[in-house]
Amino acid sequence: MNPTDPRCHKGPPLSPCIKVCHVDRDSGLCVGCWRTTDEIATWFRMADDGKRAILAELPERQRRAGQ
Repeated sequence: MNPTDPRCHKGPPLSPCIKVCHVDRDSGLCVGCWRTTDEIATWFRMADDGKRAILAELPERQRRAGQ
């Protein structure tokens, strides 16, 4: 999900999960949503500001992975 998407700013940010769950061994990131396993596991308990911070990082993580 694009962190500039209005759904990230009105109410709780939505999970970026796209149901492609595979963790890359080298980066430790899910290649579907670009989160770490810790971020995935704690997403629903995380404060909205924490979610927004992670969402803001996802495009750069994806870029670094060459995707």
